[in-house]
Amino acid sequence: MSIKNTKKIKEFKGAVIGISAGAINLGKISLCSKDLEDGIEKTQTYNGIGRVNYTFEPHFDKNNIDLLKNELYPISTDLNIYGLTNNTGVKISENEKYEIIKGDLYIISHKKLKLII
Repeated sequence: MSIKNTKKIKEFKGAVIGISAGAINLGKISLCSKDLEDGIEKTQTYNGIGRVNYTFEPHFDKNNIDLLKNELYPISTDLNIYGLTNNTGVKISENEKYEIIKGDLYIISHKKLKLII
């Protein structure tokens, strides 16, 4: 994606929808988690678009203990990660408040996992 398009998405005044990797990239700090099936050998963070100040982990599976303990927990000491299970929808307003529309949203912070109700 070009820097020109990134700036347009970040500054756009209407609704922006991010699905899967699109949700990941909307964050100020983005996360690409380990997924050997997709050839990702190690979890990495990188600068995202910065549309929101959240870091998302879509397709989150709380039962994937290996990913949690070995990849996400260590990162969560410096960065709050929001795990969205499949079919979860979250609306984030201009003031950075979130609203769970459907599904389960978890926060992974300081090596702990918590369901957000």
